[in-house]
Amino acid sequence: EALVRGERERLQDERSQIQAERAALRARIDEAVAKLHAEREEEEKRKMPTLESTEVTQWLEELGLEQYNDALMAAGATTLQRATTLSDAELERCGVTLPGHRKALSTAIRELRLAYPTALKDEQQRRERVAALDAQRTALDDELEAAELSEKAALAAAADT
Repeated sequence: EALVRGERERLQDERSQIQAERAALRARIDEAVAKLHAEREEEEKRKMPTLESTEVTQWLEELGLEQYNDALMAAGATTLQRATTLSDAELERCGVTLPGHRKALSTAIRELRLAYPTALKDEQQRRERVAALDAQRTALDDELEAAELSEKAALAAAADT
């Protein structure tokens, strides 16, 4: 019985240590994600003027495609910089189903990308970093789950003896 109690205490200590490490890693990941979002906002301010939705609306009006304003806003294209990240497939999902309209928007987006070449690259890099951090978070969750299962199995084995 003393052996079982000792093993149980050891496992509880190990679990506490794993939980503390997990909490510290999660905090670091959350901090990194917050930093990435802050960097993104700073990049938007520094490299390209942040354009309000009225300017996106104006851009669409100049193209004669103002009917897609609400759809682009719903897709997250609230600034011209964000509009540069829309693909043809995303335009179609937004409801830009007429080929001529989609082509006109795609051409205008390409022109924006040429005018602001770093916008798309910066956004892709940020998305990749966020995805990597999300993968790390998932791996940590999996690790903790495996440790908890291992602990339960060890406790069950100790209780059987």
